[in-house]
Amino acid sequence: GRGLVHLLLDQPRVTLADLPALPQGSDGFFAVGCDWARSLDELLALIKATPGGPSDADIEQAFAAGTEALGLRLPQELIAALGNKLVILSTATQGLPGIGTILAIEVRDAGTARRAVTRIAELMEQSSAGQLKVTVQRIGDVELRVFQLPPAAMVPLLPTVAVTDHWAVIGLTPTTVQSFVRTQSGESPRWEPGEEFVRSRGNIPVEGNWIAWNDPRPTVAIVLGMAPALMLGLAASAPGLQLDSALLPRADQVNQYLFNGHAVAVVDERGLRWVGTSSMPMLAIGSPDSMGIAAVGAALLLPAVQQAREAARRTQDMNNLKQIGLALHNHHAVYMEFPSGTVDAPDLAPDKRLSWMTSILPFVERQDVLDKLNLKKPWDDPTNEAAKAAVQVFLNPQLAAGQDANGYGASHYAGMAGVGEDAAKLPKNDPRAGIFGYDRHTRIQDIRDGTSNTIMVMDVKEKLGPWAAGGTPTMRALTKEPYINGPDGIGSNFAGGANFLFADGSVRFISENVDPKVLKALATMAGGESVNPSGF
Repeated sequence: GRGLVHLLLDQPRVTLADLPALPQGSDGFFAVGCDWARSLDELLALIKATPGGPSDADIEQAFAAGTEALGLRLPQELIAALGNKLVILSTATQGLPGIGTILAIEVRDAGTARRAVTRIAELMEQSSAGQLKVTVQRIGDVELRVFQLPPAAMVPLLPTVAVTDHWAVIGLTPTTVQSFVRTQSGESPRWEPGEEFVRSRGNIPVEGNWIAWNDPRPTVAIVLGMAPALMLGLAASAPGLQLDSALLPRADQVNQYLFNGHAVAVVDERGLRWVGTSSMPMLAIGSPDSMGIAAVGAALLLPAVQQAREAARRTQDMNNLKQIGLALHNHHAVYMEFPSGTVDAPDLAPDKRLSWMTSILPFVERQDVLDKLNLKKPWDDPTNEAAKAAVQVFLNPQLAAGQDANGYGASHYAGMAGVGEDAAKLPKNDPRAGIFGYDRHTRIQDIRDGTSNTIMVMDVKEKLGPWAAGGTPTMRALTKEPYINGPDGIGSNFAGGANFLFADGSVRFISENVDPKVLKALATMAGGESVNPSGF
């Protein structure tokens, strides 16, 4: 994952053509693309990587509670209902600056979005103990839900939510949402970019990861128009305060120096590029200058945040390997040998047998899964539905999904089979044999090169498959250089190399630039090679 850079910046592109119909009187917009599914994954990863953050079980429990409350499966159904456009619209026609701001989120499934909004409104009203009242207005087929806040809130706003066929919209007043809904249906005229808009935009691109526009002049007119009354109120409340409204400039005097501001930001392989103009950013929602400052700040923080996240994931990956190593040694303590690369099912082809990971399930606290497996049947046999369970210790936090395309629990680790295409088939006394083979029953005394010099399990990032599957998904050999992050699929998304579990239970990070001869020596358990510890 790309962490914070994806969550904040690296999102789908948007263009001016992607905007909803803007109500007449609009004076600004800020549009951004948003891949909700991937952004949620990144956000959850950030939260879980925080010290003291919630566990996977806590998050699953929260989603389960939300699913029960809303009556739709979270987060899958809600995310599937949303499009990938998010737009903030501004209009200065609602009196106070900011009151005319609305948030519009693209929807793909209006029915699901409407059910969610309806249920959320019901839950909020029920939980408010009578302090919040929700009323429903109608414009054609669209329902507007107006939230009447309790008097104690001292906020003269009526937040309103509606879902049209293509947009979910949230506003601070019913009037702004009504205007948006009527504009989408064509009942009310829409804002059109005029000659000044086109001229002021000039060569600024119309497509980017975000695009923005604002005209500060309507807001300036409102602020300066309200200023004399505000100054009188201040003078009345603070005797002795001398305020002379005659010294204020007129709106037309200020606005003659102001102009439309535009901005676009693009994230690509070259990094973040921002282009924009603005005459008065402080008076515009989604101001290009303020967004540029935020983007620069995020860009400055990204390297440190990314490094911290990668360090946390690398540590978790090492912990997973240590737990796998402990499970393998516990298996050896009970059965006097490490598990063979595939379970004993001689009537099945090796790639159809259940893998060695099945044998250590009791030692990673997943006896419940093992109890449901038929060890004599293929791993993908219908009777082995339990193989679809995700086993957290088999999942590298730096990689993505915990299940493959067919819904089987994935593995991001593989046992070392040795050196050569036929390594998994070799007898255990062969000098090219590693600890794991299809029918290889390895004991500690068989590791004649020494447990501290013999790789047992490693990170893999390509040719991934189910933890239950014998063969390539769970066993690898060194066949083609480079051995790390090369064609064998051994390696990780960690910069510079990968983590390896050794037979003594230690976990070491090995550089992708390691001498291939050294790695081949570490891959075999009885090759008789001399390994220099400084070589990896």
